[in-house]
Amino acid sequence: MKIFITGISRGLGRAIAEEALAAGHRVIGISRRPPAGDVLEAAMTAGRCLWFSCDLRDASAVESVLARLKLPENQPDVVILNAGASPDPSNGPTCAAMAETFAVNVIGAMVWIEGLIAGDSPAPVRQVIYISSAAVFNRNRIPNLAYSMSKYVGTRAICRLRPRYPRVQFTVVYPGFIDTDMLGRISIPRWMKYTTHRAAKKVLSTVGTNRRFVPVSRRGILAGLLFSLLPPQAARLVMKPRRRDS
Repeated sequence: MKIFITGISRGLGRAIAEEALAAGHRVIGISRRPPAGDVLEAAMTAGRCLWFSCDLRDASAVESVLARLKLPENQPDVVILNAGASPDPSNGPTCAAMAETFAVNVIGAMVWIEGLIAGDSPAPVRQVIYISSAAVFNRNRIPNLAYSMSKYVGTRAICRLRPRYPRVQFTVVYPGFIDTDMLGRISIPRWMKYTTHRAAKKVLSTVGTNRRFVPVSRRGILAGLLFSLLPPQAARLVMKPRRRDS
């Protein structure tokens, strides 16, 4: 099976790519920077992983990758929309941060659906997996407003596409608190975190299923319930932004 993954250079995207290769799949991935790690480098050398440099904010770069993905040898069976942007919450919401975050988390996801599924696209995509966030349930309690709102809009957009493309299975995954660089921008209790590879295995377990909404772990559900019960100010104290040293 060929799996197309956005944002494979690090974090959850890289873990998904590595776990997909371990399961015997062929991986096609994009990211702004080359993926690090011996596993992906060896797979690219062996021809089991194909990587394209692509900035989701660059329309010409996206069109170039779409053209390559429509070639018979590259047409993906599964699309995993993982790439995400999360501005530094300590700076507060700004126009630039909102624009960049929505460009990646919403438009940067929809463009692959329109390019690979809509119209007369020849790609035999059978499933689209959107990596959402538990932040969509507690938008007013999360310090990073741009991130939580963009993931909410992206999730709702995916849900609205299901009736339009009945032959495609749309799955939304809520990862929870994964121990990545993005999560490092806010203070999270250690018990709520878990590894990228554990989350990646959960994401890949949804491939080929008809599940629509998938939480990664019970801890993610418990954390979501916790924040929904706390007053907004108390929740923000638990998830306070970390200020960078100047």
